[in-house]
Amino acid sequence: MSYELGLKGKLDTAKQDLTLPKTILENISNELKAETDGEIEGMVLPYKGPIQSYTKKSGLAMFGIQTEQEVDIQDSLGAVGNKIERFEFCIAAQSFKEFRYRLMFIEYDLSVYPVTVVLEENISRQLKDKASLGYIVICKNREEFESIVVGAIKTKRVLEMMRQLLNAAENKSLNGNAENETDEDDNDDEIHVNIKK
Repeated sequence: MSYELGLKGKLDTAKQDLTLPKTILENISNELKAETDGEIEGMVLPYKGPIQSYTKKSGLAMFGIQTEQEVDIQDSLGAVGNKIERFEFCIAAQSFKEFRYRLMFIEYDLSVYPVTVVLEENISRQLKDKASLGYIVICKNREEFESIVVGAIKTKRVLEMMRQLLNAAENKSLNGNAENETDEDDNDDEIHVNIKK
């Protein structure tokens, strides 16, 4: 018996570039660091929280009030055993990593693409031509993902963030040096009086 599934020609079997979005962000981070003479660097950090707005349901179990939650069987169908990867992409001044700006969240699964990118709102406004769907962008392949990330880095918003990071790092450096100089100056100004009896 033969089943005519009609799949020939419908599945794209051409090799797709499956470079991990995390790897792409790390490469872009290295280039960012090189182009800013090591002053600004990108940080790709694991992220476990939600990346989109959501509603959290809670019950009042301590008062004996039970809440009912409908379970949609469709949630149990589809991919099983899929692993979701989430990262945040930040920029920070090399000399002041405690202060950083988060540019975006990314999320992808074992199939790598599509990648969900959640942009900082001001960045997404400046990328209107590329991110016509708002601050949540679905990138179907590496080229789309790279275009969004590089476009985000080139926005006026991110350039302003970089200036603020450099100013904060410089301020920290100056204030740290000023405190050291003050301590040294205090030692120089001490007057020693010897009283002879």
